[in-house]
Amino acid sequence: MNEEGIDVLLSFQSMPKIKIGFQIKSKTDYGRISKESPKDIESFTSKVINQIVTSHKHKLFKSYVVFAADLTIKMVEDKVNAAIAAISTNPELDKYVEIITAEKISKIHEVYKLKENPARLLFTEKGKSIDRILEGLQESHTTDSEEATFSYTIKKRISITHNIPLNCR
Repeated sequence: MNEEGIDVLLSFQSMPKIKIGFQIKSKTDYGRISKESPKDIESFTSKVINQIVTSHKHKLFKSYVVFAADLTIKMVEDKVNAAIAAISTNPELDKYVEIITAEKISKIHEVYKLKENPARLLFTEKGKSIDRILEGLQESHTTDSEEATFSYTIKKRISITHNIPLNCR
């Protein structure tokens, strides 16, 4: 994709206000594997942050930065950790960006192989992804004359159902 700041843009015809961007960091983004300097780490982090800032022009509901990386390589691990730290310590970026680490990519692959329900991956450590999705759904379905409301049910493995009404306004 040739969009500035993102590699993949996901949009929904039925919900035009919900656009999700993905910035995917792969082997070529980490540079040649050789001696690294602190400047290399700063340069990588700056590029990631600049792409996130540039992605705002797409009016995304959410932006995901996917770090597809071999973390057994120290240089790559240092770059990923520095970029994650820069994102998560910046309140403006942290509320706009979700980080998908190599571990999460591995989990996505595992869910796919086991043919499990991928909805379970919507819950992050912060526990707020599903709320954000429902807020977007509510915003896109609310009109001047009607307010949409959404709720979700969590079923735990011990078969206890929790009904949590969600009012986002």
